[in-house]
Amino acid sequence: MSKKRVNSAGELSRELARLGDLSDEKFTQVIKKLAFDGFKELVVRTPVDTGFAQSNWRVGINEAPSASIRPTVGGFYSPASYGNPTIEFGDSVHLYNNVVYIKRLEQGWSGQAPQGMVEPTYSRLIQVATQLGNALSKERIG
Repeated sequence: MSKKRVNSAGELSRELARLGDLSDEKFTQVIKKLAFDGFKELVVRTPVDTGFAQSNWRVGINEAPSASIRPTVGGFYSPASYGNPTIEFGDSVHLYNNVVYIKRLEQGWSGQAPQGMVEPTYSRLIQVATQLGNALSKERIG
């Protein structure tokens, strides 16, 4: 299945660049919120048959996780199960899934997620980043 892809990663990067005058602490808070919201969104949007793909979304700080894991009960691997990973200013956050068929799922292979998971998640994160940016701009002005 071929479909036109938007450059959502670029759009999200531009939206984050708009927040460049935030303090390091506030910018890090924005990144944490986007990372955890993105994780939850990806998990929820992932089609479920055995739960393997859904339970293999992982969070990596400054590196992408490399191993697959077994599905958890119910197929859901919650962000809480990571504890509270430390994200500091300048860290890169990777939301990653290395299941061999994840690209096919992203391309709409499953009727449960014909639009994929990543692109709709980027769209949602762009909205969240815009809302946070607007709220923080008003906070700085006011």
